[in-house]
Amino acid sequence: MKKYLIIFLFCLFCSGTVHAQSGFDNPLSWEITNDVLTISGNGAMRDYDFVGNRPPWYNYLTSLQSVIIEEGVTGIGENAFYGSSIQSVIFSGSTLKTIGVSAFQGCNKLKSVDIPDGLTHIIGYSFYGCNELISFTIGKDVIYIGPYVFAGCVSLPAFEVNPENKYFTSDDGVLFSKDKKIFRQYPVAKQGNSYIIPEGVTIIDHDAFDGCIGLNSVIIPKTVTFIGNWAFSGCSNLHSVIIPNGVTETGIYCFAECLNLSYIAFPASLTKIGESTFLNCTGLNEFVNFKKTPQTLSKAFYRTNVNECTLRVPAASIIDYRADGEWNQFKSIEAIDTGFTFEVEKMITLFAGTKAEIKTNMEYLMLMNTAWNSSRPEVATVNDNGTVTAISPGISEITATVLGREAFCTVTVLETGNATIEGIINNAGTENVKVNLFIKMEEPGQTKRGILGGYVLLATTVPNENGEYKFEDLPEGSYQVQVVMDDYEPEATEELTLSDEENLTDINFTVDEETGKIVVDIKEEEEEEEEEEEEEEEEGSEVTTGTEDIMDTSCIKIYPNPFTDVLHIAGAYRNTLVQVINITGAIVHTQKITNSGESIHLGHLPAGMYIIRLEGGRTIKTIKIQ
Repeated sequence: MKKYLIIFLFCLFCSGTVHAQSGFDNPLSWEITNDVLTISGNGAMRDYDFVGNRPPWYNYLTSLQSVIIEEGVTGIGENAFYGSSIQSVIFSGSTLKTIGVSAFQGCNKLKSVDIPDGLTHIIGYSFYGCNELISFTIGKDVIYIGPYVFAGCVSLPAFEVNPENKYFTSDDGVLFSKDKKIFRQYPVAKQGNSYIIPEGVTIIDHDAFDGCIGLNSVIIPKTVTFIGNWAFSGCSNLHSVIIPNGVTETGIYCFAECLNLSYIAFPASLTKIGESTFLNCTGLNEFVNFKKTPQTLSKAFYRTNVNECTLRVPAASIIDYRADGEWNQFKSIEAIDTGFTFEVEKMITLFAGTKAEIKTNMEYLMLMNTAWNSSRPEVATVNDNGTVTAISPGISEITATVLGREAFCTVTVLETGNATIEGIINNAGTENVKVNLFIKMEEPGQTKRGILGGYVLLATTVPNENGEYKFEDLPEGSYQVQVVMDDYEPEATEELTLSDEENLTDINFTVDEETGKIVVDIKEEEEEEEEEEEEEEEEGSEVTTGTEDIMDTSCIKIYPNPFTDVLHIAGAYRNTLVQVINITGAIVHTQKITNSGESIHLGHLPAGMYIIRLEGGRTIKTIKIQ
């Protein structure tokens, strides 16, 4: 009997050792009730591994449903809940400061995490591989997020950040540093197959786009100087990447496993390419590198089929690339085509104190060393990226120089005035509505492009929720307002003349759903025209309307044909409607003629064939012109 009792007690002891559901792990206590693990006490949890230092709740990891971290706990140790089956974690206190390396790695049933106030550090890999995580909120006190924290979180559509956080922010679900200079993390499950990184970002952080298989296009701005380790790794559907001039370094495995990456271009500024940058990029077929001296490589093209890829480099550098130990893996090394047409935006008009980027016709400009110069820096300055800052009223010529070629942009800086233009966009049932303001420039000897000949874009605004827009502090001059909306042809007013301190109101636009057009509705002008017509009728004017307003179409002349910017119309009656129609049948310009012999300005239209239709009462005259 004694023997059996000893055996029973021994078994009971062993059972209690293996299956105990509570305990003390200095300095903290733990307890499991109904598959919920509660950690309590004062201090930081120890770090664990899977060799000789397993967490005391290790045998229950696959049955746990939830973890509660109570007040008093200051840190979660390394690997504390690695691979557990928990679906939620609750931080019930404000004492927690740190989540350790791989603390929740592989918790592939975890759905949501809300980082509490007080927590400052989320160490690397802490939520790696939580592939069912759909919500993650970063608390107001987080100051550090380590590498690869969110790698493998393939179901996460967006990051949320407490607006009081001083170190991080979220823009449309994408995680940035607070000043938006560091691009931290793109959520893998974010909707859309393309993304434009905002201007101003200087660093693309480690694993920023890691595993984003839904993306096929990413546009990198010219402000970026560094791209971190694994930044685009696993973006298996990414087709092409252009890295702008200014980037000096790409990290290790930067484009590893980008299986469908077929084209990539590196700028002249890039001096360091990380190890195994293009590991397993089996689809690569064209590589353009503007660096004159070959960069030092370390297994950059390991398991990449460089035999079928063409490397294009500066013509004078081909011999150097062929002599390099890794670059010479390319069987085809050819010169970059430099027979290009180099153009920049011809004219920009700005108010003093504002900025604008000079547009170009070449994506290669992002890759080459472009020298920018202002003829009058006291009027306008220009930086290395072609961004102009207006300083004081006047005119300055901006020169861009590339490979000995030059292109020019005339920058006009205006002093602000006291005039105002405002109005309403009615029934604006579409997204992406914007209002453009053009000003007429009277400078002889220069070709102008705008809504009408002689007009250049001065400002753009977005109407508020009521459709109201407003342009303030305008100088005296002639203007035109244009509305641009999705699914509609842009529509603009005729010339609006402003004197100093004048306020033009009721410059309205109405959406006509039946015709799919935007209609200009200037009430003040319509009322003035009605009053003029009434006065003319009272004075015995011979002006006729309706069916009696029949013009002699044989006398109408439209010239020159072909035209450049200006088209003259002679012989048409007052208030004749002129419509310009392109070859697809779309009306691209509408204008009312107020006097015989009036001209219309069409410099904004691309070269091609057009139909000019004149409507006066019942009479319609149509002519083809180019």
